[in-house]
Amino acid sequence: MGGSMRRAWLISVRWLVLVVALGTVTWAHAAPTSTVDLVMSDGTHLRTDIYAVAGEPAPVILVRTPYGRTAMGPVADELRAKYNATVFVQDVRGRGESEGVDSVFRDDAADGRETLAWIELLGWSNGTIASWGSSALSIAQMLMAPGATELYRCQYTSVGTHSIADQLVYRGGARRREADQWLLEQGALAMVGQWDAHPDPEDPYWEPLTLTDAKRSTIQTAGLHVTGWFDVALQGTLDYFAGVQSSGGVLAQGRQHLLVGPWTHDGSNGELLFPVSDVESSPLPALEDAWRDGCLGSSPEVFDEKPAVYLYVMGATDEEGAPGNSWEAFEAWPPASERVGLYLRESALLSVDAPLSTQPAASYTHDPADPVPTLGGNQLEPPSGPFDQGELEAREDVAVFTTEPLSEPAELIGRVTARLWLSSPAPHSQVVVRLTDVYPDGRSMLIAEGIARYVGTGGFAPVDVDLWSTAFIFNAGHQIRVSISGASAGVFEVAPEYYAAQIGRSNTQPSRLELPLRSGLAGAATPIEGSAVPEPEPEPDPEPDAGNSIVDGGSGDSGPADVTVESGDLGPEETSLPSSPDGFESDTASSGGSGGGSSGGCSGGSPGASWLMGLLALALVMRSRRRAH
Repeated sequence: MGGSMRRAWLISVRWLVLVVALGTVTWAHAAPTSTVDLVMSDGTHLRTDIYAVAGEPAPVILVRTPYGRTAMGPVADELRAKYNATVFVQDVRGRGESEGVDSVFRDDAADGRETLAWIELLGWSNGTIASWGSSALSIAQMLMAPGATELYRCQYTSVGTHSIADQLVYRGGARRREADQWLLEQGALAMVGQWDAHPDPEDPYWEPLTLTDAKRSTIQTAGLHVTGWFDVALQGTLDYFAGVQSSGGVLAQGRQHLLVGPWTHDGSNGELLFPVSDVESSPLPALEDAWRDGCLGSSPEVFDEKPAVYLYVMGATDEEGAPGNSWEAFEAWPPASERVGLYLRESALLSVDAPLSTQPAASYTHDPADPVPTLGGNQLEPPSGPFDQGELEAREDVAVFTTEPLSEPAELIGRVTARLWLSSPAPHSQVVVRLTDVYPDGRSMLIAEGIARYVGTGGFAPVDVDLWSTAFIFNAGHQIRVSISGASAGVFEVAPEYYAAQIGRSNTQPSRLELPLRSGLAGAATPIEGSAVPEPEPEPDPEPDAGNSIVDGGSGDSGPADVTVESGDLGPEETSLPSSPDGFESDTASSGGSGGGSSGGCSGGSPGASWLMGLLALALVMRSRRRAH
């Protein structure tokens, strides 16, 4: 479902997608050296193309795709040349020319590990096996890593997640219906019924698609992980990096690298163009070289000595001298910060000062006949990214709270959450929280957002909302705003009945936004207690200047154990999308009185950036699929 980049990179990508859509491009690339069927333990044959390097045995890069391996020829050529590696491109089970039933990721763990074992057994590598790919191809990598052969030494993942249930299918308990459109394009509508029937991420149904602590501890693979602040799988990539970096196997701990840019999943800009945010101006080309030389190659120190984390810290655009809009290096995710609260106060004020007395509640309403729509954010398809929310904030069914103009810049890096005291009479209630940067000219640009379902009982109860993570500096003179509504229609399910919800803002019901503050917001020096969504314990920056800008207007430098998957029950058949995709299932689980937790798509760089190659690959497979239909 696409990659994401900026500026000149995006211009070239959009040109490519346009001409591919018009069917005017022909690609000249070498044919596979050979095509083989690798036989899985259940007898299923998986069709695999091999693009071999002549001469001595070389590292192997495995690419497993649901989009058709034959369209990946140009990408395989590029990977082979860029990394001097033999490239295996495999149709996943039930896709392309591979046998079996497409279970949409459920067989990727076992099939991936068995494919790695075949590569090891037949001596096709020089002792190093790697994997590569974006989105769905990235998910396949993450799922097959636990328990894989120790020859599987390198991953290059981008815009992927290891937690399908609560980041791609559901988020905060709300069903992400745009994922169903992807299933339709894949010809896998039978999965819609299964996903609807299992709303709880803790349901054993999701176990094959979830990276548990026990699984994580068996990963022995070093990795390069890339995502965007507005990507649909942002939090999944961040959590995967942090988990394997700290709690993976001994060969994986401390050998993960993370890069996050101001990018979306689909390659669109939103309404802001961040400076020096294109791939060639980022640390990514140097990281890719280090991955080649130190992970695939024989000089591990080249890879290991790079900073663990590179983040693009966003800021105000088109404002001379505005802080941010630069690439920063850190040694851990998340970097050290203080969690501070901005409280919802009287007169629509958002304040660092907690309420000291009883105040009347604020409110928002929800009408399923006219729900608040989605506009930008961390979505799978456009419009995604930073959009002006002014039109939504002007609606009467949306509650809005804004700080006074800031006297100094305020820097946030890490997880953004909200704890709201809500009262709703509707059993199936939802709350959507959006964080925006309000410019002096009145634009209210989306920075982060979250959604949570909760059970309305008519009484007040705390509801926790996870807005995922960001790295952003609000400039002096700007304002911080939070808007609260009952829907994000067009992407998420809409609650089926009208209701009016109250938002507590008193000393006994102190609704607040919770921020990972690194500097600014005078008067907010006292950290809040009991944050809504606990973060991993941050490691302090190793040096006082560890967060200094590294780019400022220019360039920065035998078979493994299987996870048992029952393949007999594929759930109820669906031949079309639900007739009322915004309807709630009446028996959908919710946490009593409290909102759901965090949530959380799909293809897979250019001679200068392998992520771009992934987007080109997506364009190719989409072209071939159009022809097939």
